[in-house]
Parts: sequence; structure tokens; C-alpha cells
Amino acid sequence: MKKTQKLKKLWYSDFYEEEEIGTAFFDYPDEIIKERGCSRISIYRPSRPSVKFKAFLDGTMKIYRVARMMHTGSPMYVAAISCALLERGEDRYLRNTSYSRTLNLLIFPFDRYTSYIKRKYQDSTFQREVDRLFSDFKAQIRRTAKFLGSDMYEEHTLREDPNAVKNAFGHSGNWILCDTSKKGLKADSREYVKEIDLYNPHRLREAARARARYFMGLLEFFCAYTFLENRPNDYLMIDGLFFPYGKVSSIFGITKNQYKAVVERIIGFIKHPRDIPEEVLPELPTLSPNECFCWTGTTAEAEETSTLPSDQTKKRDKQKFKFSLLRFRSLRKEDIPPSPVGIVKLQLSPDKDEESLRKILEAVLYENLPWPMDRRRLYNEPYPIEVAEKVAKSFLPSEERLTGFVYSILTFIE
Repeated sequence: MKKTQKLKKLWYSDFYEEEEIGTAFFDYPDEIIKERGCSRISIYRPSRPSVKFKAFLDGTMKIYRVARMMHTGSPMYVAAISCALLERGEDRYLRNTSYSRTLNLLIFPFDRYTSYIKRKYQDSTFQREVDRLFSDFKAQIRRTAKFLGSDMYEEHTLREDPNAVKNAFGHSGNWILCDTSKKGLKADSREYVKEIDLYNPHRLREAARARARYFMGLLEFFCAYTFLENRPNDYLMIDGLFFPYGKVSSIFGITKNQYKAVVERIIGFIKHPRDIPEEVLPELPTLSPNECFCWTGTTAEAEETSTLPSDQTKKRDKQKFKFSLLRFRSLRKEDIPPSPVGIVKLQLSPDKDEESLRKILEAVLYENLPWPMDRRRLYNEPYPIEVAEKVAKSFLPSEERLTGFVYSILTFIE
């Protein structure tokens, strides 16, 4: 009976804002296809481009540590994710659309923690108490979410069920219970958090951060896909890279042809490129505004981060994309010698021929006016993306609201 009494409190409140992350931070490494190499294309900024961007998308998120588990001190995290999709009308005003979404994640290695506690305290009464407390915990989350007009989904119910994923992403404010014991949403996901990691708060933080980043990429693609599916002639600029087909096919239940029809009208805009072909680096500072470098490459595993162990970052997705480097804005004449300031990277569909590619690059250059309001982003930020970021931040729930939500759950269970 003593062991059962020990479990009357599985966690204690420990609320702390970890960080705010935008998609611009995530420029996943790309692997250069050496047999294709880099080519230099001449472009110019037209007064009336043949291709125009009708919409712009940006996402952001905040991560909070909300509690620590008894016995191990393992932190539990909440991630608030927001994506804003703005449409530009004929009057050139940017307006919010119904495709913008918010999503909340509660992140913890539930299965790993439960199995560890049961193994440590091998008592049938104690094990039943563990199951009861976690069952009450999930029921209270669902009840509180329903009261707020949203719903709660467990991550394992989203695996291989596109309808469940679309329902979870289709309404703003829904909650997803994420279990970082395994990696990602696929049914055959490998082990992600080991038992020894329950005592490693840094490892759990990085696992939570990677899972939140993964869901932000999925939410951005969902917003982009649903918009472009209904707008077959429009082009969309998204801040950062977009997911390859292998990351979204089974999750959203889309075919390769459906993916291609949408991706050919998405342009990923990376404001601060970190991964640049070696042969281009020496020539980058002298890149003129009327030329760009282009090559074909692949994006890396979407969930990897530079802080994860090397054995977690070996797998790479092999889908090819076109990438381009161009000078989005020029420095002033007095800024001598030439500088890499103002260089941006673009991710485009691999099926673009040179003429189509040139039209899109010219459309990107057309977005360099007006200048952004934030002077720190003077040379590498499109104005509509800056506005989309501000709108996305305004959608994030306040710290007080998240605090109240989490404390109401923990207090009820305790």
C-alpha cells in the first residue's frame, strides 16, 4: 500500500518559457548532387513579372516546460504552434485567410516512463494505479479541450490514418498528446527516448523540440496544400523549407501526382542560408543582383537537429529539389568590398525547366520592395513574410492561458 501512496502525485508544476522558434531558424542541411553541379543563370527584376505570388505563409512556435515527473524529474513540455497564411488581393493589401491554423502539443515519453515505473515498482496494485492516473490525465485533457471548443488527439491514433490527421489539423486550437518514446508519426518508428534518458533533461528537451518542429512543418504543409488545392493557378511563398513527399504522403494520404501539382507552385524562402555548395562559396560575395546560382540537391531528415547524437542523424530523404542562391537586395554603393549580405536561398520543384525557373526567380526579386519594417532584416526579408510572421505570433495563446490549461489538468489529477 505504501507504493500506491507514493504515486498519488506523479508530477509537480514547473512552468517556464523555454524559447520561441520561427521557421527561418530551420535551414536543414542539403546534400549536393555532384554530377549535376551548379549553374549560373542571368535574371533581372521585371516591372511586371509573368508570375506573381498570391499568398505568403510563415509559422512560429513557443515551447514551455510545464511540469516535472516524480521519481525521475523528467520535464513535460507544451508547444504552441501557429501558421499564418496571408493572401494578397488586387489592391495589394495582405489579408488573413481561413487557412491559417494553430496547434498545441503536450510532449512527454509516456510509454517509456510508464514501463520504467512499473519495472521499478513490481507490484500489481501499484501498476494499476499507474494506469489509472495516466488514464485520468488523458481524460481530463480531453474534457478541458472540449470545454474550450477544441479536441484532443493521441499521437498513435494519427499514425496511418489521414482522416484523423486532417481532423486534428483542420480546426485551430486542437491538442495532440505526443509520445517521444518513438520517433515521428510512422507506425514503424524506431525508439527515440531510452530509459536512461528519463534522467537527462537536455535529451528530453531536444526530443520535445524536434517533435514540435516536425509538427510545425506538417502544419505548414497542410495549410499550403489545402490553399493551393483550391487555387490551381496561384503561387505561394513559404518561409523556410517545405517537406518532401516521403514526409507527407502517408500522413495526409496524398499521391505523388497530387503532391507535384501543389509543390510546383510553392517556393521555400530561406533568409539565412547556412548550407551552400563549396564551389559557390568563393564567388558568393561578388554575386550580382542580376544573376543566381542553381543546383539540385536533397533535404535532410526533417526531425534532425545539430544537437542530437550522430546516430540519430544518419538517415536522409533522397527526394531531389532545385535550390538557388540570389542576392535579394543589394548593399549600398558605399558598402565596399562586396559582401554576402542579402544572399538568400530558395527551394523549388525539381521539375522546373530553365525558363520556368527564371520566371519564378524574377517573381522573387519583384518582392524586394517595399522594404521590411524591421531594420535588422533589411536585406533578406520579404515584406509579406514579415507581416505573416507578426500575424502568426498574434495567434499564439498567451502564457496565462497555457498556464491555466495545464494547471487545471494537474490539479485535477493530483
